[in-house]
Amino acid sequence: MVWWKGVLKTLFSIILILSLILFVVFFVASNANSEQALKPAFASMFESNFTGSMSQENITAAYNMFKASCTGESITLPIQGLDGKDLILTCAELNAAGSSGIVNLIENKVFDSAYQKDYGSNPITIIKAAMAGNSLVLVSKSAHDAFRTASFMLLAIAAVMIMLIFLLSIPKLGSFVCLGIDFIIAGIPFIAIKILGPEFISKLNMDAQTKSTVMPMAQKLLSQLSTLFLAFIVAGIALLIIGIVAVVVSRKKRIKKGRGKKSKAKEPEEENEEDEEE
Repeated sequence: MVWWKGVLKTLFSIILILSLILFVVFFVASNANSEQALKPAFASMFESNFTGSMSQENITAAYNMFKASCTGESITLPIQGLDGKDLILTCAELNAAGSSGIVNLIENKVFDSAYQKDYGSNPITIIKAAMAGNSLVLVSKSAHDAFRTASFMLLAIAAVMIMLIFLLSIPKLGSFVCLGIDFIIAGIPFIAIKILGPEFISKLNMDAQTKSTVMPMAQKLLSQLSTLFLAFIVAGIALLIIGIVAVVVSRKKRIKKGRGKKSKAKEPEEENEEDEEE
């Protein structure tokens, strides 16, 4: 192999490994902060912290007070959303919810105050905002969409790297060995998650009620991460075995073919020798 092809192949392998690892991280993150995943957990915390101790009579009385105050198109509630702003309900929403649905209406409004806030579509910007202390950005639709888009882009990059590695490999069957090693390396985080994951979850510093809600989400998150990284290891081992077997079989065929050519080349020589003897 020409030296520059070897350098490019190594570079493409590094990009492939990083792309696969980051794909898993962003893909699992986008699943974790989807509305379907977050809303049930939020509903549980909202009920335990705000409405769990309220009787239906108190809820009905609060609803009647809100309805009586709603003389225009909307009413501002004495409740703040997660964005720090007062919640606003339209009178139409209030009438449609009724006393039996007022809790769910307020719950949805509080959830949407954080989840529907626009933080842009750049995953790097969102991660920087989270590192700066704005943790709510990670539980927003903007983060979900940005992480999902990033995961698909990384998967596309990984696919391109696989094709380039295949094109640069000589013989082509050797690409299976190279790709197998790359996938196994990309799956190494599986070991770290299995060793450090349970310890990380056990050390989460929060009250018992919040922990009972967050723990299942954290366990599910680590389970998805470990499953995908384990899949990389399994795929890598399979590619490695296929590559090694294919290379060995190919070499045996070449050796056998070479021996066949040598034996054919000897036959005319033997015939000439026989003619000379006669």
